[in-house]
Amino acid sequence: MKDSFWTKLAIVLVYAIASATLGYLILTKDLTEWWFSIALPPIFFVCLRRRKSLYRSMLLIILGVGTVHYFLRYPGRFSQEFIEFISVFASVCGLCEFITFEFKRRDKVNQLLRDSEDRYRRLFEGTQDGIVFLERDLTPSLMNDHICEVTGYNREELLEKSFIDLVHPSDREMVLSNAGKRFQGGDAPRIYEFRGIRKNGDVIEVEGSFDPVYKDREIVGIQVVVRDITERKRNHEALRESEERYGLLFEGAEEGIALYGVETPDPILFNRRCAEMLGYTQEELAERNMMDVVHPDDRRMLVDNNRRRLAGEAVPRTYEYRCIHKEGREVNIEASFDLIRKNDEIIGIQAFFRDITEKKKAEQELKESAERYRALFETANDSIAVFDENVRPILFNEKFYQVLGYTTEEIAALNLLEILHPDDREIVLEKNRQRFNGQDIPRTYEFRVLKKGGGVLTVEGSFDIVQLDGKKRIQGILRDITERKLMENRLFEKQKERTLITLAGGIAHDFNNILLGIMGNAGLLKDEVLKDSDAEEMVKSILSSSERLARLTKELLDYSRAGIHQPRRIDLNQVVLDSIDMVKGSLGPNVLLDFDCSPDLKSVHADPMQIQQVLLNFCVNSNEAMEDGGTLTIRTRNLFHPGGQQASQSEMELEPGYY
Repeated sequence: MKDSFWTKLAIVLVYAIASATLGYLILTKDLTEWWFSIALPPIFFVCLRRRKSLYRSMLLIILGVGTVHYFLRYPGRFSQEFIEFISVFASVCGLCEFITFEFKRRDKVNQLLRDSEDRYRRLFEGTQDGIVFLERDLTPSLMNDHICEVTGYNREELLEKSFIDLVHPSDREMVLSNAGKRFQGGDAPRIYEFRGIRKNGDVIEVEGSFDPVYKDREIVGIQVVVRDITERKRNHEALRESEERYGLLFEGAEEGIALYGVETPDPILFNRRCAEMLGYTQEELAERNMMDVVHPDDRRMLVDNNRRRLAGEAVPRTYEYRCIHKEGREVNIEASFDLIRKNDEIIGIQAFFRDITEKKKAEQELKESAERYRALFETANDSIAVFDENVRPILFNEKFYQVLGYTTEEIAALNLLEILHPDDREIVLEKNRQRFNGQDIPRTYEFRVLKKGGGVLTVEGSFDIVQLDGKKRIQGILRDITERKLMENRLFEKQKERTLITLAGGIAHDFNNILLGIMGNAGLLKDEVLKDSDAEEMVKSILSSSERLARLTKELLDYSRAGIHQPRRIDLNQVVLDSIDMVKGSLGPNVLLDFDCSPDLKSVHADPMQIQQVLLNFCVNSNEAMEDGGTLTIRTRNLFHPGGQQASQSEMELEPGYY
């Protein structure tokens, strides 16, 4: 095992002290007799241990000196020649040992020098920086390969150039000034940046390190270490711009941004938006404990999440909590937290804050609106459904399937085409296509649908385009207007009948005027032909026919005034008898009219014109039904009605009594 440095040092000191002491004693004391007993054991021990030649040489020299001294002290024991031989031999041995030691030392120094030069050469050629030695006139005398890569020149080209030619013209004065100061030993920066020019003309950013080279304590040149920092400068510039953009983003962001450490819940840095959201200035907020502005009910949750996040546990990145505004009102905050790491170590937390108070308010209003819509949707008296582009109901209320007579499952499986009346399908489909294409068409129109049992309903549909689940849908509100359409048809028939009555009244009025002329002339003619019996009969016949025609005209006029109701107590039998001529005129030649009037018929409260209109309608309808002829009987009777029953669905309940 090799001795350590301190062990070697201790051995050298011990032997040096021992040798010096022993030499002193030999020269000053009478220790000759036991000299060999003292000197030989250490020599033998050193040889056995194979110590360094320095130790051996030191002891051998001491041994030689001691031996000579021994011989000189007792000259009678040896001849003078032997003593001189021993002295010379000891001197030669010491000199040889010294020469051997010196050669070994020089070999070791030379080897160390060669090793140092080899290491320097490897460093010189292997470094990623360009190295060049400049003479006092700034011409290069030695360079490595990398300086060629930096400048784009080869060695021969560089040896023919001055270093200053490789410097950008704008920086040459500075480089020359600093180089001159370095040669003169003055104060000049050792490392600084300047711009260089490559062989192809490209400008590069360079960092140069200038160190003087000495020979005999005189500066004979400069060693320049050149590093291409173009990419680094570009990266630094990009970093600077990035930091500027980050600063602008940090302060100009509409979101609150804050940076937290790992030791305290208070932010290290936050932007103005954090303060504005809570009604503070940045200075005011910086003076407050951040937990003071968090709603008391949310503080524990925030602290626990932060602790668990720093411990590496899984916690939501984004969540909501409440803060207290400077004015005392609640502010809803949505926060996102991200860990900041450096070398896999958590060094902080970056947080983004958004004021979602208005959003939460809008969500609440939307929720309430949806609840109101749902309540309206489910409780509406109209059928409401939402259809897809294939006219299939995807959402509908209870009224929708109740009106059509289907169950929920049945209606969900149906297509709207299956419940549309065949005559209306094409119209409804075309309108839906136009609506989906964005055409401006009436939103409300009528069509017919088929009930499950086979009945037909007339519905009024109002359709609108709505967005459901991000897709375009059609919402339809259907109202059953079957009864309304029946009433409208009845009203239309009434209006048509009223028009016919008005027309009949006008014709009868004109016809009556003509009859007056005929009857007047016939009366005058009767007075002139009284003596002629045949002519008199003819005139009487004309007058009789004219009178019947006049009564018929009167009945038409009375019928045309039927819209003006004048109910009174009347004898129904008499009204029937007065209507004979009018009724007979509405019957065909093969239909006979028969009357069966009850003699004890009670009087009624009614408008005689309306009664005659009813009789006429009955007779007209009966005549149309009796295509092969027959007898039409009009009968009057007293009937007792017990009450509680309806005459028809459109009339009120009748009170008990005779009718």
